[in-house]
Amino acid sequence: MGLEESKMTYGEKDFLGCFILVLVLHMLSP
Repeated sequence: MGLEESKMTYGEKDFLGCFILVLVLHMLSP
């Protein structure tokens, strides 16, 4: 259970990071 939870958190973090990166890039270069 612990391992699964850790994997989920990592995936969510990766998704959030990608989303933020795309947002920042979009704002920097309109």
